[in-house]
This record gives sequence, C-alpha cells and structure tokens, in this order.
Amino acid sequence: MYNERKDMFTIKDVFLQVLFVVLFVFLLIWLFPTKSFVTEKVDNLADSIGNINGNYLTTFNENIKSMKEAAQSYFTTARLPQKVGEIKTLTLQKMLDEKLILPFVDGKGEQCNAQKSYVEITKMDDEYILKVYLSCEDNTDYVLVHMGCYDYCDTYLCEKKEVPKPTTTKPTTPKPTTPKPTTPKPTTPIVNKKYKYEYVLITNGKWGDYSNWTNWSKNKVTANDYTQVETKVVNELVGYKDVYTQTSTRTVTNTSYDYKNKETTYTTVNGTPITQQVVQRSNAYPVVTTKNDNPIKTTERVYGNPLTETSTSYTTTTSVLTSTSTVKYKVVSSKEIMDCSSTCKKVTQYQYKVTKTTYKCPVSYNSSGSGSSMKCYKDVQTYKCPVGYNSSGSGSSMKCTKKVTTYKCPVGFDSSGSGSSMKCTNTTTQYSCPVGYNSSGSGSSTKCTKTVTNYSCPSGYSESGNICYKPVYTTSTEPVYGYVKQPVYSNVTYYRSRTRKFINGTKTVKWSNSDNDQTLLKAGYSLTGNKEEI
Repeated sequence: MYNERKDMFTIKDVFLQVLFVVLFVFLLIWLFPTKSFVTEKVDNLADSIGNINGNYLTTFNENIKSMKEAAQSYFTTARLPQKVGEIKTLTLQKMLDEKLILPFVDGKGEQCNAQKSYVEITKMDDEYILKVYLSCEDNTDYVLVHMGCYDYCDTYLCEKKEVPKPTTTKPTTPKPTTPKPTTPKPTTPIVNKKYKYEYVLITNGKWGDYSNWTNWSKNKVTANDYTQVETKVVNELVGYKDVYTQTSTRTVTNTSYDYKNKETTYTTVNGTPITQQVVQRSNAYPVVTTKNDNPIKTTERVYGNPLTETSTSYTTTTSVLTSTSTVKYKVVSSKEIMDCSSTCKKVTQYQYKVTKTTYKCPVSYNSSGSGSSMKCYKDVQTYKCPVGYNSSGSGSSMKCTKKVTTYKCPVGFDSSGSGSSMKCTNTTTQYSCPVGYNSSGSGSSTKCTKTVTNYSCPSGYSESGNICYKPVYTTSTEPVYGYVKQPVYSNVTYYRSRTRKFINGTKTVKWSNSDNDQTLLKAGYSLTGNKEEI
C-alpha cells in the first residue's frame, strides 16, 4: 500500500497544496484585519464625527450669541422689569418680526423653533439675569448672563465681568436696616455644569496635511497638536452710550430797557364839598288823653274739703282682716272652734268691729280721686282792670280807664326817644370845600376845584418811582444740549482654525475632570478639545 501511494504523489499535488495554504492565509487577513489597520479606521471615523459635532456646536453657539446681543440692545430702561422677581420675555419669533435679528438655521440647515426659543430677563436685588434659550432640532440649551449698571459699562446696562476680589478688606459694621418684604417670582436656577475632558497619546505615527481654514468666528478656539489657530482683531460696533452734547440750536429773546424821565402836565381837579350838620334842639310838649281798655278776665280754681260719713257694723270670721283707708277692722274678741268643713281641725274665730268711711264733695264742686285722696274743686271767673287803670262797674260790665300823657315835638323837628325823655332836633346842612380847594356857588350848588401838577410816563413806558422804562427785545441763537446715542466700538477678536490628522500609529485615549491635568500632559498626552458633561 505504502509504495503504491508514494508513486502517486506528484509535483502537481504539491503545487495545489501550497496554493491552498496561500489562499487560506489571505482569507484570514481579509476577514481579521491587523490592530494598526483597525486603529486607523477608528481614528478617521472619530475625527469625522468630531468635526461634524464641532460644526454643529459652533453654529449653535453663534445663534445663541446673536440672540443675546439682540436682547441686550432691545431691553432698554423702559423695557426692563421694575420690581424684584418680575420677568420680561422676548420670543425668537418677535425678534424676527421686529427685525432685531436675521433668520438663522442649525447645524443641519434646519430652522430653529421660533416659538419655543426665547430670551427672558429677571429683576434681581442689585442686577438682572438674562436667560437665552434656543430650541433647535439638533440641540436645545440655554445660557445665563448676569447684567447690571456697573462702573465699567459704556451703556446703561452691560454684561457683568469677573472682577478679582481684593486680598484684604477693611471690616465695616453695616447699619441695621429693616428688610422690605418682597415676593419675587420664581426665577430660573443657575446651574453650574461640570465636564470631563479628553486627552490622547499617539505613538508610532505621523501627521497628515492640514485641512482648509474654517470661516472667521467670534467663538474662541484653542490651538493644540491637532488644531492650528489664526486670529484677527476687528474694531466693530458693540453698543451705544448716552453722551451729553450739543443737539441743536434755539432762538433766545434778550430783554434790555430804555429809561426816560416823567413828563409834567397840569389838570383841574374837582373836589367834593364837605358837608357839616348844624343841629337845633327843642323840648317836647305833653299831650294828655283818656285811654279805655277791657278788664282782664281770669278763671281761678277753688278747692274744698270732701264731706265724710261713717257707719259701724260687726262681723265674725276665721280669716285675718286688714284695714284700708276707708274700712277699719278692729278685733273685739276671739275663740278657738272646731272646723270640720274639709278636715276637722281647730281654728281661731275672730269678731271684728267694722267702721266704714265714705267721701263726697259739697254741692257745685267737682271731685277727682276717691277715698281719703278725693279732691273737691270748682272754677270761679273774676274780672279786674290792668295795672294803672281805674275800674267802674263789676263783673262782665266792668269799665277800665286811665289818663295818658304823650309828648310831641314842634313842627319841623325830628323826635328821638319817648315819653318825658323825648328829644327834639332840627338839622340843617352847611357846605364847605376841603383845604386847598377853591369854592364857587353856595349850599348844595357849592363847587370845589384846584389845579394839580401831574407827572406821567410817555406812551408805551411803565413807571418805577420817578423813572419811566420800556423793555426792548432782541433775539440771539444759543446751542441746545442733550443726551444722544453714540455708537461704541471695541476690538473684537475673531478666530479661524484648521485641523490635521495623525496617520497610523497607536492612539490611547484618557478622560480627566481637569482641562489642565499635569500628570497626563507630562506623560505626553494632548488635550483634544472634546468634552462631555458629567
């Protein structure tokens, strides 16, 4: 058997076996690539994803920054919230409608949500918190900006800068104050995000060529082994500030005065005569007359005592009787007897002497009350003359007379007072002129005149003491000052970058919570610029 098989093993068989082994090895290499080949493929894929995510992040940050800058110029003093806790909101849609910002898209070229995206500013105790919220298809996030009126602001309101705190401070004792109660609206909490940073160590490789430069952007880019950065400084408009300067001119009226002496004129002045009353006196003379008057009728009430009648009787009873004002009970005797009207028992039986008294008024008298309180009365009419009168007759036929003396003044005299005290006077009027006046005529026709020297100002002039003056108006032009909005320019740094890849080699990736990990840096690791929120 062995010899037969050895004879059949030819060169062709050997060639086929070698070819089979080569094909098998090639198939293994194709199915299971080497470690360096896999590493290079993974590195290229990671770089591509990093570039895409970087572009998305750059676009998103640029859009948020545009919204923030538009909001800072929009929220002027009149539009700011006034009370602590008050919030004012400005949507992205309203910013677009009012042309505060140009339309923008996200990293994928899609429009961001203009209704959900907004900017809101909240009034705090001593500053404002500006929240910029952007909602896009590829990303949704927000930033918080502290704003206030600081001494380094070029405008009324600007973004807060981080100022290093002094190492030493002088202790002060704050004055006690009474806090004013406020009820602020809930504000968006400030969240401090934490990140971890990517480091890479590449060995046994070489650098490839740099890519094309990116567009210029305000987003800061840090140079590293993978990234080359160029910067340029552009002086551009960053806001406006109020500057007090000349804004226009106005016409001003100036006043001076022209002075003159008073002019002298003479006029005749009429005066009012002075009247003087001359009084003549005389005695009044008496006139005696008889005066009649009716008698005074009066009604008098006359009271009388009531008449009494008394009767006496006797009564026997077991009851105790009590006397009244008209009936008097007096016990004459008493004894005990047996009373069996209901239940037989001993009772006391009294014998009383009863004395009854009745009251009545005399004839022609009226009565009021009863018993011992009865009153008897009648009304009687009487007549009498007034005081000073003499009477004649009686009753209703009585006559009343008296002698009356009156006083009169002589004809032409006026009377004052009455009776014997009457005064009689006759008044006549005499006319005379005041001192300095000349008189003409007599009696009520008396005329009084005098010549008066007058000092007056010319027409159009006013007087001040002995001087006449008139205002003279002239016009001039003077500048008008006010606050105007002046543009503020500042140097803004723009960045552009280009990247390169490390070809072949072995890449070792490590993450750290610090963006300046000295241990990794000293070991040869480089910061890639990638970070993830913890």
